[in-house]
Amino acid sequence: MAGDKTSVFADDWSGEMGQRWLRNVDHFEAMLEPIGTALLDRAAIAPGERIVDLGCGGGATSRAIAARVGPQGAVLGLDISPDLIVAARAGRRRFSRAALFLRRCGERDTAGSTL
Repeated sequence: MAGDKTSVFADDWSGEMGQRWLRNVDHFEAMLEPIGTALLDRAAIAPGERIVDLGCGGGATSRAIAARVGPQGAVLGLDISPDLIVAARAGRRRFSRAALFLRRCGERDTAGSTL
């Protein structure tokens, strides 16, 4: 039964729920930014660290983390919504401070391993 619920949840985010979030991504990310900044300050992320951002959405927090870890660090942003990963990847193209990888949960990377 748990597998069925997980599948339904993933299907929701692959469909209308993910598309709804995407339509409002700028609003949602702006609304969450003060909380995200406070959490990142509390985490005391340092240059060179390697960080996973689970539930990265449109990628704003992943990019903020990448700015903190700098060119020696790396960020892996994961999200269940393929639409949000597309948006996050589009934002990554305008950002080059650190290694920033964005993947859909369960997606295989270029080396063929499942993340």
